[in-house]
Amino acid sequence: MTNLQFSPDTLDRTALLKALRAFKSGDFSVRLPMDLVGIDGEIAQAFNDTVAMNETITEEFARIRDVVGKEGQISQRVRVPAATGSWSGCVESVNTLIGDLMQPTAEVARVIESVAKGDLLQTMAVEIDGRLAERLPRTVTEVGGAEAASRLTVIRADALRITELPPAVRLVANLPYNVSVPVLLHVLETFPGIAAGVVMVQA
Repeated sequence: MTNLQFSPDTLDRTALLKALRAFKSGDFSVRLPMDLVGIDGEIAQAFNDTVAMNETITEEFARIRDVVGKEGQISQRVRVPAATGSWSGCVESVNTLIGDLMQPTAEVARVIESVAKGDLLQTMAVEIDGRLAERLPRTVTEVGGAEAASRLTVIRADALRITELPPAVRLVANLPYNVSVPVLLHVLETFPGIAAGVVMVQA
């Protein structure tokens, strides 16, 4: 933490400007001394609280990046209990974004879990997005457990171009609205032996 030095009991405007410029440049470790009194002490406290809130939110965003983006814990959300007003709105916006982005993956995982409880040997998901294809098995494990995940095979491919699938599979897909019909026609024409399918269409 950078604690700027001031003359005793007074708020030096030059040092305050230096602190503000550091804050503007993204240095959230800068602080004003807390031994000031009167209005100068209140200014220092308000400044320190503002910088501390930015530091807390930045650290929380970094945590969410790791636990959601890298570890696949899609139920995790940003938590900043002290955030109020627009700070709270900022946190809620990020959490809403995470929910919107993760909802298709969570829905596919939920369906796969249900399908995996059936009597077929294999559940297959075709996913063109590399990040989602990598994350899906972890999500299925988190939602449905290791048994559900063991029944899952993820193929990273364009569903409109896939031509080979193992026999006796259930195909699970989460399709954008604009390609849903072409994909379904292609799958039905190319794989007439598919036992069952669960398809979700993104509105």
